Amino acid sequence: MYEGFNLWSEEQELPDTLIVRQGINDFGKEITYYLNYSKDEVNITYTGKNGIDLLDNSCKMKDEVFVIKPWDLVIVEA
Repeated sequence: MYEGFNLWSEEQELPDTLIVRQGINDFGKEITYYLNYSKDEVNITYTGKNGIDLLDNSCKMKDEVFVIKPWDLVIVEA
């Protein structure tokens, strides 16, 4: 590894069946999509900024562990 470069991120430690995508919405807020392509629940630790789950209006706090149901998704606006 090159000195001073850290190319590893927390997302690389997530299960292969969990797809994470990010973008910016029209309001300039960061949107993170977590898509569970599995028949199993996935527990993840949210590493982003504190935000709101747009599908159930719950708060997502940095370092909070939450569950994504099988074949489901979570969308967080921060």
